[in-house]
Amino acid sequence: MDAVLKKHRQSAANTSAYLQQIDSRASEATHLLASRPDLVENGWITDSAQEILADTLERNPLFYAAYLGFANGDFYEVVNLEAGSLVRRQFQALPQDRWVVIQVTGEGADREREFRYYDARFNYRGSQTQPSSYQATSRPWYQQASRQQVHKTPPYLFQHLQAPGQTYSSYIKEADAVLAVDVALFSLADQLQASGRDEATQTYLYQADGEVIASNQGGAASEQLPEVPELQLTPEQQALVAEHPVLNVSNEMDWAPFDFVVSGEPYGYSIDLLNTLAAMTGLEIDYVNGLSWSELYTLYKNNQLDILHPLLPTRNNREQGWLTQPLLDIEYGVLTQKGDEAITQVEQLFGKTLAIPEGWSSIQPLKAYFPKINVLEVADVKEVFAGVREGRADAGLDMVSFLQYSLQQYFIDDLVVHQPLDFGEVKMPSSLHYLVHPSMQGIAELLDEALSQLPSQYRQKLAERWLLTQKETEALQASRVPYVELLELATDSDSYDRLQKVRLGDTAYYLYLQPLGESIAAAEYFAALTPVTDVLASVRERVLWALLITGASLLLLLPLSSWLATFIVNPIRYLAQENRKVQARQFARLQPLRSRIVEIDELAVSLMDMADSIEQHSDKQEALMEAFIQVIAQAIDDKSPVTGRHCARVPELALILARKAEESQQAPFEGPMFEHEEQWREFRIAAWLHDCGKISVPDYVIDKSTKLDVFYNRIHKIRMRFEVLWRDAEIEYLEACQLKPEQQGEFHQQLQNKQTELQEEFAFIARCNQGRERMPDDDVQRLQALAEKQWLRHFDNRLGLAQDELRRFERQEKQTLPVAEKLLADHPWHLINRDQPADYPEHLGIKMQAPEYLYNQGELHNLSVIAGTLTEEDRFKIQEHMISTIKMLDGLPLPPELSRVPRYATTHHETLNGLGYPRQLNAEDLSMPERILVVADVFEALTAADRPYKKPNRVSTAVAILHKMVEKGRIDRDVFELFLTSGAYREYAERFLKPEQLDEINLEAYLTRPSTL
Repeated sequence: MDAVLKKHRQSAANTSAYLQQIDSRASEATHLLASRPDLVENGWITDSAQEILADTLERNPLFYAAYLGFANGDFYEVVNLEAGSLVRRQFQALPQDRWVVIQVTGEGADREREFRYYDARFNYRGSQTQPSSYQATSRPWYQQASRQQVHKTPPYLFQHLQAPGQTYSSYIKEADAVLAVDVALFSLADQLQASGRDEATQTYLYQADGEVIASNQGGAASEQLPEVPELQLTPEQQALVAEHPVLNVSNEMDWAPFDFVVSGEPYGYSIDLLNTLAAMTGLEIDYVNGLSWSELYTLYKNNQLDILHPLLPTRNNREQGWLTQPLLDIEYGVLTQKGDEAITQVEQLFGKTLAIPEGWSSIQPLKAYFPKINVLEVADVKEVFAGVREGRADAGLDMVSFLQYSLQQYFIDDLVVHQPLDFGEVKMPSSLHYLVHPSMQGIAELLDEALSQLPSQYRQKLAERWLLTQKETEALQASRVPYVELLELATDSDSYDRLQKVRLGDTAYYLYLQPLGESIAAAEYFAALTPVTDVLASVRERVLWALLITGASLLLLLPLSSWLATFIVNPIRYLAQENRKVQARQFARLQPLRSRIVEIDELAVSLMDMADSIEQHSDKQEALMEAFIQVIAQAIDDKSPVTGRHCARVPELALILARKAEESQQAPFEGPMFEHEEQWREFRIAAWLHDCGKISVPDYVIDKSTKLDVFYNRIHKIRMRFEVLWRDAEIEYLEACQLKPEQQGEFHQQLQNKQTELQEEFAFIARCNQGRERMPDDDVQRLQALAEKQWLRHFDNRLGLAQDELRRFERQEKQTLPVAEKLLADHPWHLINRDQPADYPEHLGIKMQAPEYLYNQGELHNLSVIAGTLTEEDRFKIQEHMISTIKMLDGLPLPPELSRVPRYATTHHETLNGLGYPRQLNAEDLSMPERILVVADVFEALTAADRPYKKPNRVSTAVAILHKMVEKGRIDRDVFELFLTSGAYREYAERFLKPEQLDEINLEAYLTRPSTL
């Protein structure tokens, strides 16, 4: 008995100390952070804010997150992924992730929530964004923050974690912002689990009204509901779900059994049903609680909630959005003091005061149809019970299920429920519904369809879980202490800090009860219940253990020779060393062990067999990885005939040149470039992946062989306009002849002149379209003059368009037909906007400036390109393949031996003079392997014989071009000269080029360095 009492006292002391520690640390940290002047500047965080918040979380591992809310509703949060396994699981973080930074910014449809993932050193690892209507100013921690002291919220559901907790917040002086720190409630449950590992003992941390804050009994475990089939969504419904990936839904605090909160988590009939509908449709739900019903209603009116529930189908509710099909039918009940007359007819309430929660949907029809009833609107449902108990109201009105549930939940035995209430000829609303935002009619219709598909077995099980009020549900047990005696004894100070025997139901327990410190929260209690039978069993167990320990001690007294141990210890140590070699993948250094002890010998043989298997598996994995990389490169080469076999040949040339560098003893190649085979493999894989980003570049951009190419050559459209002008000239000639037949010869000559002019003009435009020569300024001016010619359009150019193209046409007002069109036009619909801004994470080092538009398909704009066929937008899109390569490889969780693959693979368009792309690196930034890849990439492109848009260069021509690039400071002179003197160019040419491309080059002409005098 003394041992049990001592154990419970220690558990209570540990729990109290733990709570005091959380409370004091959270309050102190919040106060100190809010006092810092370097967190907020000009309405947003400073550059040092992230580091400050992360440092606070790292020094206080019990904190889940620290964040800032701003007056415009914007939000910035740093999340500690080590705060608990639920945190990492909820944010779908990888093992390498240590922090998550959440930002909510933007306005209206552009408002987004961004999740940015970082490792322990705050190296950026990736991000994801989603639309959001989250407003920091609507949350309890923001609204209740004080300038004078730190405010602590009751338990509520964290919006981004979707798990319960409490928030400490404070208004930041000199800035219009609120600083807050979160403590997740699962840490309290973990503490109770750790304090008492005896499975038979029930421990509770609860408030004076019986609400459980934490317990070692776990959450509300519910019987599994029947599975329901997923809806087969139409393409339109799939697009609708994609358009609304996350729905913000209300969650009341205390309207059980329909919609309520247990330690901050959503529960109830309406919650279970909505979760099922979400699973059927693919919708995702984020619940918002911690607010009163009127506050939730305000959020809905302010477009910060998508669904409000459950609601009665009143006229006012119908005007606020789309009501779904009924969730269930309800009956009204009347709450009175025990012994009062039973009330089942509405006329019995005439002249009496009826308590109803403020904002309840039935208040308006009650007042309209029954003015003789004095309606008393109270703050919440608890006040309904309090008002009837205290006599401020004669009765209370609500749903029967809610009233009966509450009587049981709060152990109320002095009030009764009368049911059902008959309203006579008046038809009061008698069903509950979801109210969907007016802008989301499609979501309401989708929920209706899902409701109609629910099997009757599911609805029956759902009703059994929540609406059978005579049987206490599991959710009720989790939200309240399960025994009324714990509430009664909490008011008796003689029951504190001692072990007393109580009978609860059919079981006898030893109860330990202790109030916790007042500084933590008002009236919080620690209770531990241990069955009497388990206490006696533990005594018997201790006696048995004493006998076993005594027998073991006698055995230890037997003399043992220490030298015998060496036959076992030494081989075990040797095997441990060999095992470390296996871990380091040093398979060739393994040495077998032979021992006379059969078990150790078998263990040694087993270790060698295991090492062989691991080595074989590792080799197969490496081979599979390289094969997969080569398949990707092959797919990129096959994607467009323009690239030919570029991705396959560049690695071959790069490896030839790298081997020549390793063999060379001349500076700067005299030292080893790669120290072991894994570094060679790293370079080889990088060479294979150097153009993997080209998979994101549209073929029509890469293949653009004329200036007007998009998906086809638009010169045909221009030619058809000339055909129209030709036809118009003939019509004008015939009409003139009718009016003045005597001048037919003159008119015919004019027609011939006009047609000759049209032929010349079209030939000129067609020649400009080819882009084979650099356009002089005179040609550009002539194009602009020709563009002003007009032709007459009689047909609507918006018919038959796809939605995306039609939206671009809507940038210009619709014109009345017929319309005089320019011969060459740059229309607003030729401008294609970017889907997202061309902003790149800072750690990627990208310095390319993106054009304003993704594409500019203007006819005059494209034809006016001075050299080649590519516009500024086209050229950026092609060069952007390097950015895609960087982003793709940066996101790969590569092992340490391949850590330089992203770097090697993404620098072959950089130059020594710093004018390359995408990072504008210079000579000091580029290593020798990277310089080799530059030469390999350029030479292969110059000599490739399988490009449809150009003839292959001879070797001498390609070398001459490379030499010019050396002279301009673009490629490395040492690598270029090694390429020539080592014969690497010829070895490659003989393997991959056509015989007619191989010609002689004058090496001396390229090996003479310019004088430095």
